[in-house]
Amino acid sequence: MRAATSRLRAQARALAATTGRVPRQHVSDPPLEESASFRVTSFARHPVLVVAGQIDVYTAPKMRRRLHQLITTDPELVIVDLVAVEFMDSSGLSVLVGALKRARRHGGTLRLVGEEERLKQLFRLTGLHKLLPLYPTVSAAVEGEQ
Repeated sequence: MRAATSRLRAQARALAATTGRVPRQHVSDPPLEESASFRVTSFARHPVLVVAGQIDVYTAPKMRRRLHQLITTDPELVIVDLVAVEFMDSSGLSVLVGALKRARRHGGTLRLVGEEERLKQLFRLTGLHKLLPLYPTVSAAVEGEQ
């Protein structure tokens, strides 16, 4: 590993010496197509954010903005429907925890809907199932019944 790093540094210095420019490292570009969708509906007069696709470092900021808007508008109870989520990384989990904290500061709460076994396992492994339990349906989330 060290040899490869040293070799790359030497190549960069040689390139800089011949061109007068230092090559820059580029962060990988985000996917060209949108890998997640966010749709707001309501159930029993409570806002429901229906999330589909992949929640990752590229899509989490959009989910954060949507949740912020919903919590600011109607902080009592916001439901996030994760049934159609195919993948979620730590940035998605962080957004959900932050949204719960924001909702609680406004005197409300956040409830999640999801039945996918991978999602349940993710919440169990991280311990978030204690903080943000997954409800089987939107109506169960509204009622607070697991």
